[in-house]
Amino acid sequence: KGSIVVTAARQPAGAGEEIVVAVRDTGIGIAQDVLPSLFEKFSVVDDSSSSKYGGTGLGLALSQKLCRLMGGDVTVESELGIGSCFTIRLPTVVRTQTHEAEATDAGDTLSAQNLAHAA
Repeated sequence: KGSIVVTAARQPAGAGEEIVVAVRDTGIGIAQDVLPSLFEKFSVVDDSSSSKYGGTGLGLALSQKLCRLMGGDVTVESELGIGSCFTIRLPTVVRTQTHEAEATDAGDTLSAQNLAHAA
């Protein structure tokens, strides 16, 4: 019974440009005390076993990792009972150097170059 609005724009950023994609909803929102840990692996908003908002808690962590590997980021703004807005910012030119030094887990060996070739 809510709405979702997706916007996309190309904007100046530093010495270049970036693509900004925002996804705003009028859902249940996210409590302020949860926001700092929202992008951590296996973090969920409601971890009760009966939660109707289930999930594995990997989606946001992976999304943030991919955005950062491409030189961008993903952020969130939210208010309980009002909704949330997730914003992705990516440079229009993706760096081609690998970021294996940033990988902290054995499975985190993606590079911006591999992502650019996959696109």
